[in-house]
Amino acid sequence: MIHTKFKLHELFSDEINDPAKFPFNINFSRKHMENIKGPGIYIITLDDEIAYVGSYKTDNDIIDDRWIRHIHTITCRGIKIGFGNKTIEWFNKTYSPLFARNNITINETEIVNERLRDTGFVTTKNIVKYCMSNWNILKNMDNNLNLSFHLFKPEAKDATEFVKDIASIKKDLILEINPPCNSQFKYKQKTLKLQDAIDLINTSY
Repeated sequence: MIHTKFKLHELFSDEINDPAKFPFNINFSRKHMENIKGPGIYIITLDDEIAYVGSYKTDNDIIDDRWIRHIHTITCRGIKIGFGNKTIEWFNKTYSPLFARNNITINETEIVNERLRDTGFVTTKNIVKYCMSNWNILKNMDNNLNLSFHLFKPEAKDATEFVKDIASIKKDLILEINPPCNSQFKYKQKTLKLQDAIDLINTSY
């Protein structure tokens, strides 16, 4: 496997769009112009601790197809975040208590008008829980934020077989690594350390 690490601020610039919409007020713009193509497995880390494991099986550009969505949601700061086609009552029951833990006041009008739909950047409860538990790191979004994407791509000779097995590879890795932002996260199981996950991928695939 070929392992490449990409840092957040190498890939994206960020600009505050509207302070009144905090925390969903940062517009992330791509600044890494060279295409990064799949297939591959990727790990998103914060301060070198694993947050999310994903996969990508096409040869399209992974930044536009996947990573731009992840950076909006996994920071809980993106202007395009949505919560799906739900009611405000559902939102207040499911999400408002999570934000309240960090004394974040949510603008209900904005939620109803802009976020209770499929924006193409829909977040999940596990991701929001993760963001709120790391809010002291994510709330400022300064240049010191140590958020990275680790991409693991097969050697060219192994690519066809890798693509054929990628769904099961991803499933096995999620179970073994136990990333907190994935839906399969088990709260009573520890998340694998980054180097252990790197070693697992390099030796297993």
